[in-house]
Amino acid sequence: MKVKVRWLIDGVMEVEADSHDEAEQKAQQLLAAIIEQVPELTKYYGAQAIQGQAITDEDEPSIN
Repeated sequence: MKVKVRWLIDGVMEVEADSHDEAEQKAQQLLAAIIEQVPELTKYYGAQAIQGQAITDEDEPSIN
């Protein structure tokens, strides 16, 4: 029997950046590079997207 499982990876990373937009872009580039290096993430585990948003120290979305 095949059963579909939806999974999420949640985390917070810190990057050096001059703005929130730059931080989000750097994080996206780093994660995209990992996905490219590990094709099993898309082929076997069905990874379809990555998403992120700069946050404050209180884990609230930051406003640029």
